[in-house]
Amino acid sequence: MDWIQSSVYRTTYATGKHALYDVSDYIGWYNHQRMHSTNDNYSPVEYENQWSKAMQELDKKWASFCTKKG
Repeated sequence: MDWIQSSVYRTTYATGKHALYDVSDYIGWYNHQRMHSTNDNYSPVEYENQWSKAMQELDKKWASFCTKKG
């Protein structure tokens, strides 16, 4: 368990607002900063952005291929 997860997991909060703040920070870290070996050591957001860009480039190539005249 990483330090940020354990800090949220083991904390007793005085209010729901305080808990929401820490959980929001954790979710932000988890999606934007955490590296994952399955994603070639990119964060989930970086990996998804790269995948989306690659699909857009593939769409352009496919459209170009489909519109070429014999």
